[in-house]
Amino acid sequence: AKALAAEGALVAAHFGSSADAAAQVVATIKAAGGEAFAIHADLSKADGPQTLFKALDVELETRTGSNKFDILINNAGIAPFGSLEELSDEDFQRLTAVNISAVYRVSKLASARLRNGGRVLNLSSAVTRVGVASALAYSATKGW
Repeated sequence: AKALAAEGALVAAHFGSSADAAAQVVATIKAAGGEAFAIHADLSKADGPQTLFKALDVELETRTGSNKFDILINNAGIAPFGSLEELSDEDFQRLTAVNISAVYRVSKLASARLRNGGRVLNLSSAVTRVGVASALAYSATKGW
């Protein structure tokens, strides 16, 4: 985010639970002369991606006159660590909602807003290549 902002990008920093961390990212970018803002949306909920883009559309239209943008970086992820026996069905449903379903839904909603030549970057995790016994379910979702 800092590198993109340094190149002139307006950065929208999404957060699901840590408003303070998002505010710190925005403050760091602004302190370096860049432009950024934070947006909250709970991507574990079915309507989370719509909530994200409703807020993003308003912010972009206010700041730029259009809801179009150039780059989507799918980086959302949650990792409830523990053995498979310890992971509840509810935790697994939330894990797959954020780490798999949200990537699809956010990308789909972004596709109509990406400018010609726009890009979608899907970030994963090293645990897809290196076994971590306490992160089996997380590893499976990030390797999807």
